[in-house]
Amino acid sequence: MTIGLDEFEIIRTYFSPLSKGESGAYSLLDDAAKVKFNSSSSTIITSDLMVSGVHFPLTEPANYVAARLLRVNLSDIAAMGAVPVGYTLSLALPDNINIEWISSFSKGLAEEQELFGITLLGGDTTKCSSEMVLSVTMFGEAKDNSVLLRSGARVGDEVFVSGYIGDAFLGLSILQEETVDSYNKTHRYLINRFRKPSPRLELGEKLIGIATSAIDVSDGLISDLGHVCSASMVSANILFDKVPVSKAAKLTAFKNENIRKSLITAGDDYELIFTVPSNRSGIVKNLSLELGINLTKIGNIVNNKNSQLVSAFDLDGNIISLDRTGFRHF
Repeated sequence: MTIGLDEFEIIRTYFSPLSKGESGAYSLLDDAAKVKFNSSSSTIITSDLMVSGVHFPLTEPANYVAARLLRVNLSDIAAMGAVPVGYTLSLALPDNINIEWISSFSKGLAEEQELFGITLLGGDTTKCSSEMVLSVTMFGEAKDNSVLLRSGARVGDEVFVSGYIGDAFLGLSILQEETVDSYNKTHRYLINRFRKPSPRLELGEKLIGIATSAIDVSDGLISDLGHVCSASMVSANILFDKVPVSKAAKLTAFKNENIRKSLITAGDDYELIFTVPSNRSGIVKNLSLELGINLTKIGNIVNNKNSQLVSAFDLDGNIISLDRTGFRHF
């Protein structure tokens, strides 16, 4: 069954309620939204889109697609140390999308909005002839005009990462290769890490004044740390065996060295990589205890090595060869 409703009926029925009475959203019935922020803060804006078959499997349930779409955008807000406020949503939907899919998608958005305290401010919908395209622009507020940037890392800084790396890669692999009937507890944990990454919003906010730089892990730990190094005109050395890996990932991946390497290059983790001066490492330890999040030191910032932005070593000091550094669209 196809949608059976026109664009404006879809907006009124499924998306206007997500504006939750926000006065400046005008129930999504006007040409734009009006958003007022405190004069002592800065507005942070980020945008990410997802395409079916590229960013998520075609068979993925709509509510999980909604959750992932919002969370990957929220992760960018976290990487800047800001607080999310609201978002706009644009959809290009193929003919084979039915009203049940849209209903489930909007319910998924509503659940995430409630969890993260955000509202839908506006957007657009249209029809397309091929793959589904979903785009969110997320707005955040940087208190006291302070933000985390990629460009502040300095030689001697220590490199930390939150949470665990590689779970999402393994979760997506399971979705692509296994049948639902074959899922065990480990599979379900890893799949959930792909479907619902954890944007580290509270951590990002608390790193203001502590971290010298930060970025979220979207394309892969090596690649994204490389972005920090490039922006800061430095390089980084990391210890491969210090990269934090979950028990589920160890059970799944540690029998294969190539899969282990993929954990640090595959992306989709949406954890935070950040750098701090060595005399602040104790603060990071206390922050880890306060938030209940693993914050693991994985390396150091060193002098720029020209083209080699990030080098990975084993515990004996031998450099580890990697076939790639991270995900690239082109």
